[in-house]
Amino acid sequence: ADQAQQQVRVEEERFRTLFERAGVGIALLDVEGGVVECNATLCQMLGFDSLRGRGLAELSTDPFADTERALFRSLMRGERDQYTLEVRYLRAGGDLGWGGVTGSMLASASGRYAIRILSDISPKRLAQVAHFQETERRLMSTELHDAVSQPLAGIFYRLQLVEQLQARD
Repeated sequence: ADQAQQQVRVEEERFRTLFERAGVGIALLDVEGGVVECNATLCQMLGFDSLRGRGLAELSTDPFADTERALFRSLMRGERDQYTLEVRYLRAGGDLGWGGVTGSMLASASGRYAIRILSDISPKRLAQVAHFQETERRLMSTELHDAVSQPLAGIFYRLQLVEQLQARD
């Protein structure tokens, strides 16, 4: 029995270390979406000292909060095993970030819970925005060239022709 208890303590310590040192934010949520426990990474990502007692609605911004709440309810009713989506979330300082969220059901002897994992994808989103802006800039440049430069070149050549005709006459 002592060996079994020792093994349980070792496993609990291993799980706690994994939970606390994970490079992603992890929260354990109750059936209502309230934060029961979360790791330091999630608190740091969101800029809070603690998230205990906060709700799922506070972890993402509209319209993502509504979408995630619906997926969460479906998860808690047992209609799905997990969900994945991208959300915008609000940090404590008012900054917005982009996150990839995975929610999974965790049923245990003590009740039903959900695990919500948040990975910060803000750098990826910023790169996408920069790429989009560069593409738009190139398209506008091409459009300006085609819509403005070519007609101006035509006018320039006609003016040159007028000058040549005037010089002959």
